[in-house]
Amino acid sequence: MFDTPYPTNYGGVYDVMQRVDYFKSAGYGIDLICLASDRTRILTFESIYINSNHNIFDRVFILPYKNNICFFDRYPVSAKVRAMKPTEELISYVSSVKYNFVFIEHLKTTLFSLLLKKYINTSFYLRMHNNEAEYYAELSLGTKNIFKKFFFFFESKKYIDFQNNILKNGLFDRIYFISERDIVTTGLKKNEINRLLPIYFNMNLLSTNSFFKSEVNHIYNLDFLYVGNLDSDDNVKAAAESLFFLSNLNMKEDVSVIIAGKCNNVKRQKEVNKYLKKIFKFDLLTNISSSELDKLYSRTKLFLNFSKNKGGVKTKLIDALSRNCVCISNYNGVNGSGFNDIVIPAEDKSINLILDLLHDSEKLNAYKSSQLSLITSKSQELNSLYQVEFCR
Repeated sequence: MFDTPYPTNYGGVYDVMQRVDYFKSAGYGIDLICLASDRTRILTFESIYINSNHNIFDRVFILPYKNNICFFDRYPVSAKVRAMKPTEELISYVSSVKYNFVFIEHLKTTLFSLLLKKYINTSFYLRMHNNEAEYYAELSLGTKNIFKKFFFFFESKKYIDFQNNILKNGLFDRIYFISERDIVTTGLKKNEINRLLPIYFNMNLLSTNSFFKSEVNHIYNLDFLYVGNLDSDDNVKAAAESLFFLSNLNMKEDVSVIIAGKCNNVKRQKEVNKYLKKIFKFDLLTNISSSELDKLYSRTKLFLNFSKNKGGVKTKLIDALSRNCVCISNYNGVNGSGFNDIVIPAEDKSINLILDLLHDSEKLNAYKSSQLSLITSKSQELNSLYQVEFCR
């Protein structure tokens, strides 16, 4: 149960779809309840994903967000818009099915899930995607837009009480956290209810994709890649930090750099491009397809995993590592992920290593080979954890 999980062009839905892949591979049948606001996104999900993956979900329900939400409601707006009343068709269906459990993705979905809970007699598991109070506080600090700043600020304040009420009053049978750090920052302790469930990825599945395969003769002709939602001021600042990093290393202007990400407003695209080009030369690609992004990853020598928001685990790091990209990351980008020992820390300014990987294909392939064994080991640990949590 979550927002429409395709296209997987932002972190939350990437996280969800990785878990869908696991549950399906483990033999579970899956009914999906989607909450949605964007008609275009719904049509894309139905026409592209559902039509091409008939066997993933047994049944799909898509419910539109509520309208006319009061900003001054005591609940966070992002939770309240998802608190729609279940339809009679949905109630009739879920009441007739015997489920192993109901898996709720994201704190934002909990008001709706609690409305549905009285119709389903099974365990309800909540998966936290962030410490929302911290996440929105960081968004407020990161934007210059006055309206956004105040909106994010008040969402953060509302989430302090909302989060405490949901997490500490026994409303769910299990609460899964994305990282050990998030358990601590929400003021809880790990126990039988509060459990760790990192982002899932399966190297065995991913390594069958042609874009992933690391071949000796494979051509990596893109030096640096940054990926982020450029509609977010946070990510524009992170892209800027990535470019400042290259500039401060005295990287020559002839290196190839691409910044790719969602940016829906043409005026904003021009503003972002103009602002970032003052720092370092790069090419901007916006609103590209998943297949185009796959091709970028397959060409990339070094992935720039910079973040200005200290909240949450950055799923783009997991996505890049699952493709065996060599990642340079600042502290915010890797903190809480469990991959600190695999990335190249930006704070170390490892110029000699970076230059070797850029200009010596044999050293790059050797590094990727060594890294792959570490990532595969992490993947196996994750798979074992998921099997323990969801054994049938």
